[in-house]
Amino acid sequence: MFSLLKPKSAGCLRSLQQLASIRGYTPQCRGISGGLPEHSKREGVRVTDGIRVTDGVRVTDGVRVTDGIRVTDGVRVTDGVRVTESGVTDRGRTLLHVETRHLCRCPACYDTHSHQKLLVTYDKELRVTDILKVSDNYISVRWSDGHQGLIPRNKAGAYGPAHVTSLLDKYYDVAMRRNSAQVFWTSQDEQNFKNFTYEEVVSSDEATQEFLAHYMRYGIAFVSGVPNYTDPAEFTGSDLNVGRPSVTVFDPVDQVRYKPGGDNAAYTTLELPGHTDLPFYNDSPSAQFFTCLKNTVQGGEAFWIDTFAALQEVREERPDLFDVLTKVPVYFKLDPAKTLKNLYQSVPVVELNGSDLRRTRDHMNTTDDYQFVRSTDLETRKQWWAAYSFYKSKVEEESRKITHVIRPGDVIVTDNWRVLHGRKAFFVTSEEAQRHVATWYISWSHIQNRVLAVKDAFLDLES
Repeated sequence: MFSLLKPKSAGCLRSLQQLASIRGYTPQCRGISGGLPEHSKREGVRVTDGIRVTDGVRVTDGVRVTDGIRVTDGVRVTDGVRVTESGVTDRGRTLLHVETRHLCRCPACYDTHSHQKLLVTYDKELRVTDILKVSDNYISVRWSDGHQGLIPRNKAGAYGPAHVTSLLDKYYDVAMRRNSAQVFWTSQDEQNFKNFTYEEVVSSDEATQEFLAHYMRYGIAFVSGVPNYTDPAEFTGSDLNVGRPSVTVFDPVDQVRYKPGGDNAAYTTLELPGHTDLPFYNDSPSAQFFTCLKNTVQGGEAFWIDTFAALQEVREERPDLFDVLTKVPVYFKLDPAKTLKNLYQSVPVVELNGSDLRRTRDHMNTTDDYQFVRSTDLETRKQWWAAYSFYKSKVEEESRKITHVIRPGDVIVTDNWRVLHGRKAFFVTSEEAQRHVATWYISWSHIQNRVLAVKDAFLDLES
């Protein structure tokens, strides 16, 4: 026990004030403003180097520490993981309390075979109450209802072992159509016009995945030397393993050649302006496969244009016009005479996913102008024509085109939600001359499945 007459420094006074703040302690003052302690130790309370210890709980600078868990201002911290009123914060990312339960990977909540949630809750009052353990891949927690489980900290915890996460790191963003992973192009170059050989594409799973990922990045991919299958779709079904063609009113595989009196502009010899296919469908397939079976005509060069590159320019230069293209519905139809084909659709030219460009629908040969005029007021139509004309002035620039004379054995895969395709006029100079191509469609989801496919993706759950 000792007595002090005055503090020797401001630091001493702060230390004394810290001691005076001990719960339940009333300092005895001897003429010193702010109060001075009569002794430096009370029963059950130890003070050393400014750190107070009582009942096994250490307190320094207002932060309580017990069993490695620090608590300050109501925030519990374990190995850098914090539990707050909002949720759980780890490495700068905060999960809401309700999200933590949806991410639980314990066997009761998550099936490691199907990778589907077994238990789902929408209880907004559910809270994480305790951090039990922090490992490389998981945070072990307890919730307010007593349930204990595991929250993944990274891709390995969420999806599985290293070979799974490396594939996701490489292809996930482009498979999800994120613009940041896509390559927009404004002219033909060695990447967007890269030619893959058939032998190269089918040589391994990895080679097939990279070919399809190339298509996803650029919206187009070329392969040569494909066998002359009786059914051209054998290439996608057997070789690429992306499934059978989507069924449309043009049959699974549309045989496109000159047909006098045909019910589609593609069956003529005329030039076809750049367009996307099937805009009159409620949800048109995104991957178009296009192969040449015979080409002995003059002319008929095929071409392709990246609409996303042009639309990004419209967005930057005239955001008001870009906004019109994303909001004003355009009407499309397919209703040739003497057929049972009657399809109608009304959608904007541009579809967004958040701020990302997701889909372009552009096929002026099939617009239903009567319904557009009937259903859209005059001022809106003026705005739309101004916006569409500005956009078309860009996509119709000759320098933007990839141009190619297709030959038997060629297959071209195009993103029908992004890349316009068309052809120059051709001339049939003899009875034997033909331009015969086949087209069919595959769902983007089936290609995504092939690109991201991996076996043995079981979670390695930690206790």
